[in-house]
Amino acid sequence: MLDGFSSVAFPYCEETIREAVSGYFLPSALEGNRKSAFFATGSEITGCFITRLDDECAMPLLSLMEPGKKRFTLIQDHVCKKKKYTGVFCKTFSIFAEHGKAVYLKCEVGGDRLSKAADTEEDCSVWSKNKTFLFNGKEVFADGNRLPQVYRIELKGNLEKNSGYELLLYSPLSFEFFPCLNKIEKITVPLNLEKSVFIELNGLIPAHDLCDINCADSILSARRFFVGGKIQMVY
Repeated sequence: MLDGFSSVAFPYCEETIREAVSGYFLPSALEGNRKSAFFATGSEITGCFITRLDDECAMPLLSLMEPGKKRFTLIQDHVCKKKKYTGVFCKTFSIFAEHGKAVYLKCEVGGDRLSKAADTEEDCSVWSKNKTFLFNGKEVFADGNRLPQVYRIELKGNLEKNSGYELLLYSPLSFEFFPCLNKIEKITVPLNLEKSVFIELNGLIPAHDLCDINCADSILSARRFFVGGKIQMVY
């Protein structure tokens, strides 16, 4: 990934990035030629990638959450073949993690520029091992109150349609977790406690009632919020 003048290498990625070409086939029946010709009418960059966040790539990747089509360059390195995609932008993203495990980012990309072979000497940066971001579900705060342990978190955003952000928290039902409030002013989610990296989400509106149940055992629930305010990184 090239962002301005800086080059950032990702950890191992699962990706489906490709150049989708649209067009039509024209069958040929002249002089016994059985081959058909393909005529391209357009192409676009499509696909997605999933990678874990570490000390080197986290900040450039998290900056993609900001509204607006922030364009960047992706280099696809398959060792034997390298491809360079320019003018790429983030269409949708998802940050997800489980307690005590790595934080991952999924980014669906788009673009309308052609790809080309990457220059190994100038374009490709070498990935070096860095410390992985680990999610601590015991340090999630809502309006200054620590929530019961959050087992999984997922933050989604659709930047292409500008439809806002959604937060999913997987945690036990608890009377302490805002059973009566219709709005939460701020939730703070730690991505890396050692580096003091947090995401602050403001103006959260629950998609359903935050209620408790009369049960002796813990009940794990998935709670969904619409983020009505701003999202900012704190580090």
